[in-house]
Amino acid sequence: MKIGFNLAGISPRRYPLIVAKADELGFESCWQPEHLIWPAKMPPQYPYSEDGLPPVTVDVPTFDPWVNLAFAAAGTTQIKFGTNVYILPLRHPFVTARAVITLDYVTGGRAILGCGVGWLEEEFELAGLESKNRGARTDEIVEILKKLWTEDVIEFHGKYYDFGPVKFQPKPVAKPHPPIEFGGDSIAALRRAADLPSRVPQALRT
Repeated sequence: MKIGFNLAGISPRRYPLIVAKADELGFESCWQPEHLIWPAKMPPQYPYSEDGLPPVTVDVPTFDPWVNLAFAAAGTTQIKFGTNVYILPLRHPFVTARAVITLDYVTGGRAILGCGVGWLEEEFELAGLESKNRGARTDEIVEILKKLWTEDVIEFHGKYYDFGPVKFQPKPVAKPHPPIEFGGDSIAALRRAADLPSRVPQALRT
């Protein structure tokens, strides 16, 4: 049996000590939740509660997950590090590719990209992005990430992203690339999970 745990509610300054102990005890993975920005007042849009409100408030401290997980990885040898979940369409795929590959590299191939399309419309609006096309953009982003992580010279010509040719180094330690796991329970989320063979699909919730 593989057992993982969530780092939510733990001070990041304590991550190295706690995660090193979890590694020693044989835990399979640890997971970092994330959001980029909160509106001043939380709207009732959360899809996993009766009142539409998430189990956190807008005053909860929120950190960059890749910085935190790299910090937590120091002194570990086996435990894996994942995000639950990283909102893919809030960032350009180049930014995500670089962040994930950095964690992959410093951990020797133990990074997991747990991701989703997001549920908070205001978060996209605050970032100057459209929320209605986030699913379609996410599909393109996943394709781009795989290309950046596995191909020598990469170019992409889609509806939302268009570039190339480019080079992206280093290639990941994990082969063929870091595992990508999709969160959510919508039909689209389940389809995306089924399309990714790198690990058994899981329903991760932010």
